[in-house]
Amino acid sequence: MTQVVQKAEADRDALAAELGPLKEAHHDLQHVEKRIASTSEELKHLEYLRTRVSGEIDTMRP
Repeated sequence: MTQVVQKAEADRDALAAELGPLKEAHHDLQHVEKRIASTSEELKHLEYLRTRVSGEIDTMRP
């Protein structure tokens, strides 16, 4: 019985050691996702500005 408990504790400790890097990787991925979303919004805004400027240029042409 003692060996079973020791094995279970060792397994638990090994899993806990793996959890730390996984949590850090998850946090890093969340950060990347937020940056992608922010960049996508900026790209949409720049496309809007490009379209608007292009329209204004078209109206200025004779």
